[in-house]
Amino acid sequence: MSLTRLAQITAGGNIVTGSVLQMTSQQKTFSIALSRDMIPEAHIVIWHIYKGEVIADSLNFFVNGTRLNAVSTDACGF
Repeated sequence: MSLTRLAQITAGGNIVTGSVLQMTSQQKTFSIALSRDMIPEAHIVIWHIYKGEVIADSLNFFVNGTRLNAVSTDACGF
């Protein structure tokens, strides 16, 4: 049985991103692309509707801004 969960990441009072998760088991592993908008703290909220009621949970996580430096590369032609 596959259930749909909705996920949103918020930071600074704004919705940074959202997605739909298809659950085929009770556990789900997924990746989150970090952005500067999430510094220093972001929140993930996941919810679904079951028998007319909203079931939700959330998690706060910290984002270290020093690791989000811009990277530039130079390509050399042969």
